[in-house]
Amino acid sequence: MTRNGMKWLVFVALLLAISSAGVTATAGGDLQRNGTLIATANVGGDNLAIDGDYVVWSSLQHPYDPHEDRREQDYGVNLYDLSTGEMTLLSANPANQNFPVISGDRVVWEDDRTHGTTGSDLYLYNITSGTETPVCTRPGDQQFPVISGDIVAWQETPSRQTSRIYYYSIPAGTETAILPDQLQSRPFVSEDHIFYIAGRGAERGIYRYDVASGNESPVFMTNATLQILDVTGDRIVWMESASGKLWELNEIHRFNCSTGEDRVVLADPVPKKNPDMDGTRIVWEFGERGSVFEHNGSDIYCTDLETGESFPLDTGWGNQVHPAISGDRVVWFNFYPEEKGLYLYEFEPEAEATLPLPTEEPNKEEIAAPGFGTLAGILALAVVFFGVRRRGG
Repeated sequence: MTRNGMKWLVFVALLLAISSAGVTATAGGDLQRNGTLIATANVGGDNLAIDGDYVVWSSLQHPYDPHEDRREQDYGVNLYDLSTGEMTLLSANPANQNFPVISGDRVVWEDDRTHGTTGSDLYLYNITSGTETPVCTRPGDQQFPVISGDIVAWQETPSRQTSRIYYYSIPAGTETAILPDQLQSRPFVSEDHIFYIAGRGAERGIYRYDVASGNESPVFMTNATLQILDVTGDRIVWMESASGKLWELNEIHRFNCSTGEDRVVLADPVPKKNPDMDGTRIVWEFGERGSVFEHNGSDIYCTDLETGESFPLDTGWGNQVHPAISGDRVVWFNFYPEEKGLYLYEFEPEAEATLPLPTEEPNKEEIAAPGFGTLAGILALAVVFFGVRRRGG
């Protein structure tokens, strides 16, 4: 090869190297889609719950009609079996069935089939037997059901000024009110105990009700806005809101009932929407402002309770919402049109890599496109290498 030809080869190599440094892409090159799409039918609803192989959620069973009252639309409870991939509609009643919860092979939901006369009622479905049983159809709204083992608990709201906690024993088929004349809300069932928020002013806090004895006792007095996530033995885990808004929970607390120690496991300004917990893991939704058709929707994160560190499960395009966890499995919805569906993530036995918590809007500045610089550098070296070989030949 002539000397001029060699100069041209070096010049081309330099151009490739320079171009590799100058090629950019908008933020989003670090987006992660760690889950697996497992279902696309009947996706969408107000909540999502999982226990073992079963996933339940509510969704509209016919095309949306903006002129129709929400209580007159047909929301049904879907059951998805992770072991078989089969989906089942649990109730054929055309009224709304919403906010399902699950424990083992039992599903409980809010039901509007007689809303005009009794308000929102509660129904129980046994997956094994395929039978449906009313839990409570008394006049008044029965809301926020929870189930664990043989106990169903809920919040009943006779008026805007009062609310009470009731529980239902599945084997006995009987219901009981927990101490009347008290403002009670958001129950959580753990074995034979029911925990809830109750009281006003200095008497407001977390209370515990013993199902066997019928005794109630205060656990922790606080005026904070909080949501109980888990109770295991003497340990209570809850999320607390510094702003006083339930949808802006941002602190994770671990309370020891024996010692009275209230330990803040994680405190940061990031709001954690729709949290769910199992074992030592808490999954939650980080919601940004913006369109669901862009990245600034919502992402799914997980916090390890023991380390206090968080890492992303899904920071892909669109809205990822309503995470739920059972054991090593996490499910959530994605509402981005091109990737809409139910997603599943399964933890590996080894420890997960941790990343910093999001503290602000994603970086909108342009960043280098991943992988392109390496490719351009290889091409540049190849051009020089083969040019030198040819010259030497």
